[in-house]
Amino acid sequence: MKKEGGELKLWGKMPSNFKHQIFANYNHLKISSLNINNPGNAYYFIGYQKYGQTVHKITWGNAPAPDKEIILFYNMMLEMVKKFATH
Repeated sequence: MKKEGGELKLWGKMPSNFKHQIFANYNHLKISSLNINNPGNAYYFIGYQKYGQTVHKITWGNAPAPDKEIILFYNMMLEMVKKFATH
């Protein structure tokens, strides 16, 4: 989704099997139990929202980076957004 004039617009739609896999990976990696808040000038984040409210968010810059599995999950999410976005 993206915000246009104060209104959220749908960018694209992801198949259900991808959505289920994302949440399975998120839970398997126990991201909701991580406490990482190390942003830098340029930073990355993974956030989970439920009903529009942020439930959990991890943020990191170049150092210290989280585990390789977290970075792989982040990169896979970016590729999925690029693949399914129809903007």
